[in-house]
Amino acid sequence: MRHRSWVVAATLVVVIVLFSLIAGRARTRGRPPVVQFGVQVRPPSASGLVYTNGWLVSGGAEQVAVYAGSEASNRADGLLLIVQVSAHRHRSARVVIRGSGAVTLLRPASPATVTAALHAQLRFITAAGATGILDVGDGRTAFIH
Repeated sequence: MRHRSWVVAATLVVVIVLFSLIAGRARTRGRPPVVQFGVQVRPPSASGLVYTNGWLVSGGAEQVAVYAGSEASNRADGLLLIVQVSAHRHRSARVVIRGSGAVTLLRPASPATVTAALHAQLRFITAAGATGILDVGDGRTAFIH
């Protein structure tokens, strides 16, 4: 009898440990990305950007960032830089907004995944007070009337 109790107890311990490990792996895979917003999100140094603020979403080896400001060579033009980095590719795009002055991103909602961040629509405001939307996926902008 005593031997059987130890076998049952040991089996229960093994089952509990296995379930804990499996649950831990499931939580790790579903972990939301790290989101940063504001002036602490620093742009690449050779970007040609007079910086106002930025938005960065990262998870694992993937990262999406948008940096806002104006062109260093012509501060009358707003500039948004979109940078996507993953294990397989590095893509960047420059979106110039002619005559808008410096552009500032408005705080967006946090995306659930890095993939969702690739398709986000970020709102921004220009130095002149106009409000617009940047489609991160294709780099298009539109002004809100």
